Amino acid sequence: METKASFPSVSVVTITYGHDEYIEDCLKGVLSQRYNGEIEFIISNDHSPDNTDQIIRDFLKSTVIPENIKIKYLHHTVNRGSSFNFISTLAQAQGEYVALCDGDDFWIDPCKLQKQIDFLEKNPDYKLIFTNVDTIYEDDLENKVSILTPIVENRQYLGEEFLRTWIAHTSTFVYRNDDHAKAYGQFYNAHNFLYGDTPLLIYILQSGKAFGLTDYTSCYRRHIGGAISKSSVQNTLRYIEYLNSFNRAFNKPIYTKIHHHLISVSYFGLFRNNNIKGTNRLEYLFKCIYYDPFLIFKIIREKLSNFLKRIQ
Repeated sequence: METKASFPSVSVVTITYGHDEYIEDCLKGVLSQRYNGEIEFIISNDHSPDNTDQIIRDFLKSTVIPENIKIKYLHHTVNRGSSFNFISTLAQAQGEYVALCDGDDFWIDPCKLQKQIDFLEKNPDYKLIFTNVDTIYEDDLENKVSILTPIVENRQYLGEEFLRTWIAHTSTFVYRNDDHAKAYGQFYNAHNFLYGDTPLLIYILQSGKAFGLTDYTSCYRRHIGGAISKSSVQNTLRYIEYLNSFNRAFNKPIYTKIHHHLISVSYFGLFRNNNIKGTNRLEYLFKCIYYDPFLIFKIIREKLSNFLKRIQ
């Protein structure tokens, strides 16, 4: 592919762990991009215990790589954890833009990078652009209703919209790799974040705007091995601490209000867990009321309303 020297370069960052069933689709999605500039494709394997490493090496060895794509494959000798892998790999991105796609997700639009970067080039006040994403269920998960909210309008989206509803999946992100974005690693390490993608999005919004496209450019896989599929008391408590650390990091009243509601909902879920001892359940109920005093009343009102509808 003939590249235009004046067109901005982009770094595609893929972190992977235990993705031997999925990583090939991810690689194909990136290599199929019809983009008029240089692509730096960084793949970071966090010492996967399966065949991910061999699959990546065999695929790259047997595949014709487009001339405008330069691949950098990193294979950690020990497992450092997803957060470390994500932040350390981002720090290596040299492109003028950065695009993200985890190893168990994949792109379905060969013009994804071109259309997103075209928009950012024409609109310098925007720092990040994201799109719609399809959800694929790989396992027999109990909940097969997507918790992603579809984008129904091409427009600017505010930080509070991202926190109220999940409308921006990481595999669709493209953002400017300016000095502010490059400092994200320092910001991330200064706080106890459980996830790196949502804080990244909100962090970037501190220096510019975000735009959502209704186009479907990526597929997001939900499977038992995925972080979002795991549920336990310990993970719920870690999630609550993440929300509290988020509030301390950004210290914005609207964000805090949204997260206090989510914390209250999480504590209410722990209160309803019959496997938790009585004293702890009572503590979780008090914390539920502390973070959102009206949540219990809202739940009672909703249940009463549903009951009345059934008997009418």
